[in-house]
Amino acid sequence: MIDSDTRNLIRWNKNFEKITGYAAEELSEMTPLDLATPDEKKLTLKMIEKIIKTGKASGEQFLVTKSGKKIPHYFSHTRLKRGPKTYGVGMGLDITKQREAIETVKRERTVSDAIISGLPGTFFVID
Repeated sequence: MIDSDTRNLIRWNKNFEKITGYAAEELSEMTPLDLATPDEKKLTLKMIEKIIKTGKASGEQFLVTKSGKKIPHYFSHTRLKRGPKTYGVGMGLDITKQREAIETVKRERTVSDAIISGLPGTFFVID
C-alpha cells in the first residue's frame, strides 16, 4: 500500500520483506520507484498516477531487490479511499517461471522449424 500524497510505502506483508531483502524500517522510507529498474522508473510513476486517477493499473515490471536482483513481476493495483485519504493498493506475482517457459517454447520452435525446413519433400502433421 502506498500513500497517494507522499508515494511512500506504508503497508506490506512479510513476504514482501523476504522477496525484496529489505527490513520493515527500510521499506517504510521507500517508494515504489526505489524498487524499479532505472529504465522502468517512468513507467512506475505513470502506473502510480493511473491508479490515483482511474482507480486501476496493471502490467509487467521488474522488482529490484536489495541485492540488485531483478525479478519479473505482474503487478495489479487499485485505488482505495478511506475518508479524505487516497491510497494505492497492489499485488505482485513473480512471473519468472512463465517467462522461462515462454523462452523454452521459443527455442524449441526455432529448432523444430530448422529441422522441418531442412526436410526434403512435403511435411505435415496430423493430430
